[in-house]
Amino acid sequence: MVYPARGQSPDQLERDRYDCHVWAVQQSGYDPSRPGLQPGQRVVVEPATPPGAGTAVGAIAGAILGAAIAGPRDAGAGLVLGGITGAVVGSASDANAQAQANSEQARLDRNAAGVSQGASNYRRAITACLDARGYTTA
Repeated sequence: MVYPARGQSPDQLERDRYDCHVWAVQQSGYDPSRPGLQPGQRVVVEPATPPGAGTAVGAIAGAILGAAIAGPRDAGAGLVLGGITGAVVGSASDANAQAQANSEQARLDRNAAGVSQGASNYRRAITACLDARGYTTA
């Protein structure tokens, strides 16, 4: 909220608000009137496979392949060894997916902190400008 402290007219208030807005954007690098958001500020919801899905799929696929490769005489051993090998591979896939998710979340957290700082710098700059022009801000 901006209140004229020196009897400024509504037209003068609008001109001063615009001038101070332009100056605050230049000073802070943040523009709250920008239509839309930058790609890094957008919230994207993507479906994810449940934790452990890679391990389960790997174990099942490995067991089937192990049994098929081992042949009828050693199908049981092939099933077990293939299942274990598939589970290890699937587990590595799950760990990689989790590491990527953690990395992306850290990037989003850093970006959000930067946006918050930019907004704070903008508010400080526009308040200083309007105060200097004889307005009271709340």
